[in-house]
Amino acid sequence: MLHKHARRFVSFVRWNLKTPRYIGKFFYSITRFNKQTVCLDNYNKNDCGELCKEFTKNSYIYIDKKFNIPELDFTPYKGTSTNTVFIDIRKYHWNEMKTLAVNILHDPEVASCIAKYFDGKPWLWNLSLNYSEPQGDGCMIDSQKWHFDYGDTKSIHIMAYFTEIDQKSGPFTFLTGEYSRRVKRNKLVIERFTDGELKGTLGSNILNKKRSLLGGRGDVFIADPCRLLHQGARCETQRVVMFMSFTNISPMTILPKKYSLSKDQRMELYEMYKEGENKKVFKKDFFV
Repeated sequence: MLHKHARRFVSFVRWNLKTPRYIGKFFYSITRFNKQTVCLDNYNKNDCGELCKEFTKNSYIYIDKKFNIPELDFTPYKGTSTNTVFIDIRKYHWNEMKTLAVNILHDPEVASCIAKYFDGKPWLWNLSLNYSEPQGDGCMIDSQKWHFDYGDTKSIHIMAYFTEIDQKSGPFTFLTGEYSRRVKRNKLVIERFTDGELKGTLGSNILNKKRSLLGGRGDVFIADPCRLLHQGARCETQRVVMFMSFTNISPMTILPKKYSLSKDQRMELYEMYKEGENKKVFKKDFFV
């Protein structure tokens, strides 16, 4: 019983308090100070492409090209995520995922955007394939509420759609920077708001200002969940999205092993990436 309560306490601290994350940022800034994640010969810090300019300005953007999404059978997962926001089915489809992830990283504009956004020191924080479906009890939890992410002071989500995402699919829904900046950040506790609480904070018409990243299978979006107040996975239909997440080489937090990429998976991505014909922007430390 004591062990159970201890685990709950650790979980509360990990997912709700900011102080451990500030300490983590300080720790990683020391231990990872000398790591180089970008090939400086293949990266011009003064050359910011149009994709990067638009993303830096708005904190979200659509990548105007289609990527080849593998045909997968999601039938075995039906009913498995009704009591949670999503389940990560990465381990069942790793080979297909890593091919898609490397193809995205080989795109010159995407690679330049990632490198530039983190001042030449980006890091692959995580890669997941999230399967979501309608909740059983209709009660919002976790990422279904309005919140900012605190994996770092700024981050990148690259979201590749494995299924069509419309308003019923629980799309990534957010307030633009103009409205997100109006939220007063709590210094100690990670903020989470219901729709009603958000109206009380930013005004009764604030939900009219929200935007959603809608798209078809193969569409890819980039967003910064640390700077955009957002919610997602309020599903009425099935949703499957691959998330590639990036932070600075010294993030505020690193996911527990059971949620994150293994060392072997990170090395697989690196080996596949370096074999490509495109100019290599990222070094080994970007992956591992």
